[in-house]
Amino acid sequence: MPDESSLFSMTNAVLGYGKTVVLQEVDFTCRKADFIAFVGANGSGKSTFIKTVAGLIPPLGGELKYAVRGERLPVMGYVPQSEKLDPIFPVTAFEVVLMGVYSYLGAGRRVKEEHRADAHRALKALEVEGLARQRFSELSGGQKQRVLLARALVMEPELLLLDEPTSGVDAKSESAFMEKLAELNRTRGVAIILASHNLRLLKKCVPRTAWFNAGRVRLDDTSTVLEEIEREAGVGIFI
Repeated sequence: MPDESSLFSMTNAVLGYGKTVVLQEVDFTCRKADFIAFVGANGSGKSTFIKTVAGLIPPLGGELKYAVRGERLPVMGYVPQSEKLDPIFPVTAFEVVLMGVYSYLGAGRRVKEEHRADAHRALKALEVEGLARQRFSELSGGQKQRVLLARALVMEPELLLLDEPTSGVDAKSESAFMEKLAELNRTRGVAIILASHNLRLLKKCVPRTAWFNAGRVRLDDTSTVLEEIEREAGVGIFI
C-alpha cells in the first residue's frame, strides 16, 4: 500500500498492450508535489506508463496501487500527446475546459454554475481567460496547450499526467508552458509527471527524471540521469 505521502506506486509492474510487453520490472512511486520528467526514445514506453496510471490501459502484471483517502482515489488530470478537435465543430476554449468537468462528474450528472466558475478560474490561472469564447481550432499551438492544461486543472487534481504536451509548439511557448508547470507545482503542490524530448529545458526546470531505456525505467535526480544519457550517446548533448 502506498504510504501517506504517495499518490501511486508500482511494484515489479509489467506494462504494455494486449500481449505486447513494453516495460517490465517497474518499481516506481509518485509522491505529493513530485515533479518528474519522462525521457526516452519514441516507443520506449513513456506514453504506455502514463496511460496505465491514468487508467486507460491495465497493467499486464505486478502491482499498481493508488493511495486511497477515505473512499477517494487521487484526483488526476491528463493531457494526452495530441488533441485533435474537429475544426468544423464550433467548440470554444471554455467548452473544452468544461469537458474536464464532464469527465470528472460522469454520465447523468449536470454541470452546475459552480463548475462553470471553476472553468473560468482554470482559464484565468493559465492566463487565457480572454480566449474563453474563441474557437479552440483557431488558437495557436501555445494557446491550445494552455487551454488543455486548464481542462486538466479544472477539478483541482493532485496529480497531472502530461504526455509531450508541448509537441509542435514554438520554443518561446514551450518555455512559458514549462514555467507555468513549475509554478503550479511550487505554489499549489500539484504532482506532475511530464513526458518530453527537450532535455535542455528539463535540466533547468525538473528536479527528477525517469529514463525509459531497453524496457526498463531508471529514476534519479535530473542532472544524474541526463549525464548518463550523454555518456551513452557519446556526444555533448548540452553543449
